Parts: sequence; C-alpha cells; structure tokens
Amino acid sequence: MDAREAALLSLNDCQRQGGWSDAILKKRLASAGLDSRDGALATQLCFGVLQNRLLLDFYLSHFSNLPLKRMEGRVVEALRLGAYQMLFLDKIPHSAAVNASVELTRKHCKNPRAAGMVNGILRNLERSLDSLPAIPRENPVSYLSVLYSHPEWLVEEFMAVLGSGETAQLLAANNGRAPITALANTTRTTVEELAAALEGESEFQGLCRELEGMLGRVFTDSDLRCAYTIYDHLGLPPEVIIQLTGWAIRRERRAKNSPAACPRMPAIQRTAFQWKRLGLDTLERAEDYLRRQEAVDGREWAILQAVGVTERRPAVEKEREYIAAWVDMGVSDELIRMAYERTVYQKKAMNWPYMNKILLSWHQAGYKTPQQVEEGDKPPRRQAAPAKAQPRDFQPSQERVRKNNEWLKQFLEEQKKGEG
Repeated sequence: MDAREAALLSLNDCQRQGGWSDAILKKRLASAGLDSRDGALATQLCFGVLQNRLLLDFYLSHFSNLPLKRMEGRVVEALRLGAYQMLFLDKIPHSAAVNASVELTRKHCKNPRAAGMVNGILRNLERSLDSLPAIPRENPVSYLSVLYSHPEWLVEEFMAVLGSGETAQLLAANNGRAPITALANTTRTTVEELAAALEGESEFQGLCRELEGMLGRVFTDSDLRCAYTIYDHLGLPPEVIIQLTGWAIRRERRAKNSPAACPRMPAIQRTAFQWKRLGLDTLERAEDYLRRQEAVDGREWAILQAVGVTERRPAVEKEREYIAAWVDMGVSDELIRMAYERTVYQKKAMNWPYMNKILLSWHQAGYKTPQQVEEGDKPPRRQAAPAKAQPRDFQPSQERVRKNNEWLKQFLEEQKKGEG
C-alpha cells in the first residue's frame, strides 16, 4: 500500500463512517506501514481533499457527463485525489497523478468501466488547467462556499456578522495551514521574551513542517517545546536536526521491527543532547557519525551471532559501544569468533569487557587474521646453548713424573716405619 492508496481508503472511510478524519487516517497509516515521507504525503492528500472538496467537485462536475452523486464512492475519491494533486501540488507530475487515480479505481472499484471514465475526466481537466471554468459570482454566498469549500449556511452566518470582505479572509485563513503555536514555560522565560525570540523565526517554522512530515503527525504543544529546545537551547542547525530525526526514526524501527514506528519528540530531544555532547553540531560531523553508525548497523547482527546470540535482536546500548569500537578497529568476524571462544573458555560465559581486552591486544599487535594470532601465540624458540668446552688431553712433563714418583716412594717408606 502506497501513500495515495492509504489516502483513498481513509477518505472513503471518512465519507462512509462519518468519523474524525485524523483518527481514521492515523489508524490507516499504522496498518499500512508507510515510511515517514509516504505517511506525510498520505496526510497531505487526505486533508487537502477534505479541505477543498467543494471546489474539487465543482471542477470535476464540469468535465464529467455523469453527476458525481451517481458514482461509486471510491470512484469519486479517486477523482478528487487526482484533481487535488494537479490543482494544488506543483511537485507531482500531472501524468503520475492521473495514472495513480486510474490504477486505484481499477483496484478498488466494482465497475470495470470506472477506470476508463476516471482517466477521461482527469485528462480533460489536465488539458484545461490554464482555462478552468469560472465560479459563478452572482450569489456571493455560493461563490465563497465553493471557492473555500465551506458549507453555505456557515458562510451566511459569517457574512451576517463580518460582511463579504472579512468573511473571505476568514474562510481563506480557516482553509489554510494552521500556524505553529508554542506555550511559554514561565519558569524559564516570559511570554513577551518568547514572542520576541520567535519573531521572524521562519527557519524554525520550516523546520517544524519538515519534522512533522518525517514523523507523519501534526506537532502538539509538547512536541513544539521539544523542537524549540533542540533548535534554540542546544543551537543545532536545522540540517543537523533533520539528520538526527532521520537517524532516530531508523533506530526506532529497528528496535521495534516495524516499518511504521516513529519516536516521540522527547526521545528525539534526548538523542539531540547526546549529539551535542559528542560535538555533532555541524552537518559534516553529523554525516561522518552517521556513516560510522551505518557501518555498525551493517555488521551488528553478524557480530552478535559470532558471540553466541541466536535470536535476532538489536544490540543493547553497551553491546553496541563495544561493537562500534571493534568495527572502528577493523576486526574481522573470524577474529571476533576466536576471541569469543577464548573468552568462554576462560570465563565460562560471555564477558564483553574481557573479550574487548583480547581484541584490543590483538589490534595493538597488528593481528588481522586467526593465523596471525596463532603464530603470535607460539612460544619463542630458545637459542641453542653454547657447547661446553671439552677438557684438554693433559700430558705431565718428565720432571713432574719424577717428582711424583719420589714423593710416592717417600710416602711408602714412612708408612712402613710407622707399622714397625
């Protein structure tokens, strides 16, 4: 399901059930599993059609031979979606708007000929965009009702109090984007000081619109306070905040294993404080950090498997710190597996700090492969001991032999005298 299909089904539910559009759309987006950008497009399409329904129906009725009231509900919503994109959105090609409405009609409508009718009506509208039929001005109430898509009874009430000119301004404002509002925390500032700080903050308003699109929801007062804390108190540039929010969305979806999950603004604010402490306050630093984190993401599950994790899950914060350090060191999965085996052998269980010491020592030694580790583990060869000197063949001199014989003869004579 894409953004246009989610918008079509939401509009049809609103028409059939008469429920609140925001609740119906929120439920539909949750079941569709759209990413933040598609969710934002679906929201814009749904609310845009609802806000301009009378004007869209006025133009469509001029290019259709069949009254809209006699058409199937989903056919009418497909026509309104196509017309809204061509009349109000300048970044969507007209051909894409028409083709999408035709395909949605073919997929969701019972009458097999309805798709051809939708194609013909929208093609005629596309060819006449530069010369659209004028809204009759004879009746001011009817004219303002169609132009700003408000019921005639409400326009009459406004005109009775405000007159024609102010009523037109009121209807135009009521049908436009709601302005961003903020609640002043009077323990930290005053309403006047906050108003002065926000004066001319067009950059902040644009940032909030972008974040709303990424997160797929309209900001509450609490969301605005969080966004302003990141923008003003932390002083992070808008481009860094957008990078940060995208990173937080990806982490939330990985953690919950859901393509539609989005973090709350307080969680994004906590991440912003972490980025500030890390010095990630420029786009260059933020992009470099995200590249390293993406490298960790790419190897996280393989490393968890190497250390004995069997059930797929994201790493907890402390595990991820070690994994990030190992990725930065360029440690291979084979070395990680070897270090894990040695850790379990020594500690009888997985021990992240002990294993980190092993890998750090190997990195410092320059080991890149298990073979290098094994070679480094072998004891050094002992040098051969020098050969012992052999005793020399000593031959006594004749003089020495004579003296020894005389000494022995004298010794024997003394022995005999003693015995006698």
